[in-house]
Amino acid sequence: MAKGKLPDYILKQPKPKGGGASASRSSGGDIPAGTKNPFAAESFNITEQMRLYRTDKDLYDRLKNSVAR
Repeated sequence: MAKGKLPDYILKQPKPKGGGASASRSSGGDIPAGTKNPFAAESFNITEQMRLYRTDKDLYDRLKNSVAR
């Protein structure tokens, strides 16, 4: 048996480390993480607004409503 000939340190599985950002956390509530808001002043983009309006009306509405006016 090949396992019996290997040293123990090779056979042990390393413990998972780190974590990074949690997939369930988002700073915008129900807005996907990493999404730039085309309605926000720092990333204002009319072209992206119209693309969202045509392709994902729900996300368009959420992003539009999340900007403080």
